[in-house]
Amino acid sequence: MLKKLLSFCTVFVMMMGLVACGDVATQTELTSVANYERTTLELLDATLCASEDGKTVIKVMANYKNDNADGLYSYCSYSVKAYQNNVELMDVSDINGNEAALIQEVKNGASLQVCYVFEVSDTSDIEVNICTPTADANVIAKKVYSSFAGEWKANKIVSKTAEAVKIETYVIKLNEDGTGSYQDKQGTWEYNKESNQIVLTLTAESTGMVLGIGQEDGKTTLSFFEDVYYRASDFQIMGFESAE
Repeated sequence: MLKKLLSFCTVFVMMMGLVACGDVATQTELTSVANYERTTLELLDATLCASEDGKTVIKVMANYKNDNADGLYSYCSYSVKAYQNNVELMDVSDINGNEAALIQEVKNGASLQVCYVFEVSDTSDIEVNICTPTADANVIAKKVYSSFAGEWKANKIVSKTAEAVKIETYVIKLNEDGTGSYQDKQGTWEYNKESNQIVLTLTAESTGMVLGIGQEDGKTTLSFFEDVYYRASDFQIMGFESAE
């Protein structure tokens, strides 16, 4: 009887230990840094831009480090996936071209900046997951990027004559952390999904700029009254002489 009781107590303690461990794992919040088998991959900033074939892509920068004596590269150490609206995005990283660093080996604590490229489907947030390079692909790190974050520029006419039109370049910055600026005036911003607009509130002026969201030639634009803002990577001064 005593042996049965001791056996029962041992099993009970083990079960409680497993439950406790499960609770701890569930409560652990994922960060943007993954560690797996003495390697590290940290998600950094991201930029939305147009690919060579005109499609909108997000370029996610990351830092890869390998503490092993044998050379490894990020593409074999981790599986990185991106999602919009819970649907996986296509990985279009060119490992034989601009993203060749993904298959470049480092060792003995050396690190290397790498870039993952995914084709974006719409203007919703993009969640990037770092997974283990195993069949079950466990998510061990993640970061959510706004598809509106970045620098936006517009041509603003300041004078017009028969000979020339002079403009100034106006700049709006929308940062990943929710801060932003308009012509160096600091503030905060948020996206209103119901109205499909962005509100940029300038701190010093306590006023909000309501930015409309549109499309031009398949690319996202922001508008404030008559001014149309383009991503910095898409911005061009076409047919104007800059006043800068």
